[in-house]
Amino acid sequence: IINHIYLFVPKGLVTGLSVGECIVSVTSDNGLSDSCKISVESLPVVNIDELKRSEIDSKVILKLSNAVVLYAYDNTTYLREESNSIKISNIDLGLKRYDVVSGVVGGVVGRENNMIQLIGIDDVSSAGNFTVSGNQMIRPREVTLDELTEQDYADYVLVKAVQVERNNGVWAVSGDRRVRLINPFQISGINVPINLAGKYYDVEGIYGTNVLDGEVIDELYRTAKITEVEAPAGIVELRLDVHDNRMPVDNLQGQRVSPATKGLLIRGGRKLLNR
Repeated sequence: IINHIYLFVPKGLVTGLSVGECIVSVTSDNGLSDSCKISVESLPVVNIDELKRSEIDSKVILKLSNAVVLYAYDNTTYLREESNSIKISNIDLGLKRYDVVSGVVGGVVGRENNMIQLIGIDDVSSAGNFTVSGNQMIRPREVTLDELTEQDYADYVLVKAVQVERNNGVWAVSGDRRVRLINPFQISGINVPINLAGKYYDVEGIYGTNVLDGEVIDELYRTAKITEVEAPAGIVELRLDVHDNRMPVDNLQGQRVSPATKGLLIRGGRKLLNR
């Protein structure tokens, strides 16, 4: 695939037709003239997985085959092809959610926080060349919070059975893993409950990254919503007798707490849920 480079002059258009270099000279009606060297280069054609393993700042042509648009707004598009997802930014592709698309789009490989993405630039096929072959509603991919890795960035996921807490924002929490839910008071279909202690939720959204107080964090955003579910298997739900002090109770951080403490606790080496 040849990267076409265009040079606009007062009376003409120069189009690159093959790989190489040439000198283009122009002369105006009043006798002024100038020249410049034009390079036409061949770019590697990659799929989503190959793009994520490409060198940062390298120019590539991304080839898509029946990829589904997970979300699109302004000049940003999230797409999934089979099990791989990618964010394309700085290009208005004119696509909408659930479009099924095939074709190519050029850009430069970039990194936003920890997320690899394709960024549109002026000299590499910035408009894309797509065909839309239909519309396919796509479900989020079910995962646990501990299973999410950088390879999952830009994907639409449903994170199973997490706790939700407020602490400088609203967070999905499982053990030591924490993912922030952005726009928490605009979550579709449910308001964040006032009493979150001891409850579990399925949380869905686009998995990505952001920065909070100078630290890179993981987030679920754009389409995030939460649904209350039963406690996951392996956790005993038990209301402790506040007068039973025969066995000490710790929280998940290993701190000794009162037996009357609500939420997920550890007693005698077993996890239990005290409502």
